[in-house]
Amino acid sequence: MDRVPGKFVLLALAAALCAAALILDGPWFIRHIQVPAFYLPASPRGPLALRASLAAAAVLCFLLAVRVRGSLGAVARIALASLLAVGTAELILRRGESGTTFWRARKLELRMGRPDAALGNVLVPSRTTVLAAPGAKPVSYAIDAWGDRAASDGGAPDPALPSLLVAGESIAIGHGLPFEQTFAAQLAARLGLSLVNVAVGGYGTDQAFWRLQETLPRLQRPAVVVMVFLPIQL
Repeated sequence: MDRVPGKFVLLALAAALCAAALILDGPWFIRHIQVPAFYLPASPRGPLALRASLAAAAVLCFLLAVRVRGSLGAVARIALASLLAVGTAELILRRGESGTTFWRARKLELRMGRPDAALGNVLVPSRTTVLAAPGAKPVSYAIDAWGDRAASDGGAPDPALPSLLVAGESIAIGHGLPFEQTFAAQLAARLGLSLVNVAVGGYGTDQAFWRLQETLPRLQRPAVVVMVFLPIQL
């Protein structure tokens, strides 16, 4: 009686895999895999491949259950080892949620800014950061008191002036360009408007829109709003 067939464990695992294949549908794949892991859009076959793999694993567990002759203890040890491996991987991945992981710390956006609970990351106000790509001239990124790129890190926009409000990502903020060469600065000069540039490198359309909503109420005379985006972001 001490050698209970391990097929019941394998059958339970097969049932769990079948349930996972049903639950991990297209929306789940987009939220948990595509959005955090892909820059270019993933193939639409991705969710299908994931569910097919789970179903195949379920079939394999079922076939093993039919032929298994080992004890429950042997199968349980294998199942426990697998569970501990998954748990360890989860702890390692979640460890990055409590702070900036070393592989992200050198990203331009985080060298100029800091993590933010609502927006992911924001620029550090009242600070100038000098950055240079390999072989390129150093560029100064001055961030004003509102946390926006500006000509100087001193002071803040005058809310009473007619303003050009620019939002978006690295194109909008002008990565790699001195402030006066950015399209936002040149457009504001041609229109004779005060520039408020709330763009942050790496922002998605949702983050850029939230920054717009956050800043608009602070301006008394917003004249023009421009939001830059890449078609791939849609």
